[in-house]
Amino acid sequence: IFPTSLRGVNQLPGPAVIIDRKIASKRIQIERVIVLAKTYKIFKCKFDINKTVWRGLILYVSFELCNFRKNIVNKNA
Repeated sequence: IFPTSLRGVNQLPGPAVIIDRKIASKRIQIERVIVLAKTYKIFKCKFDINKTVWRGLILYVSFELCNFRKNIVNKNA
């Protein structure tokens, strides 16, 4: 989902502004989750090329563990 572009228009219509704000809010929340996932020690070192099969699983588990932290995303966001 991409926000609306202006493309020759000086101002966005009201409904488009509201939708764009919601999209921006979700992007900020996703960036927070990414920052939280990067706090795990396993991401401080380089991955071995032979363990690339495990990389996807490690990422998946770390993002799932972020779900157990306090509220990351506001329920109204």
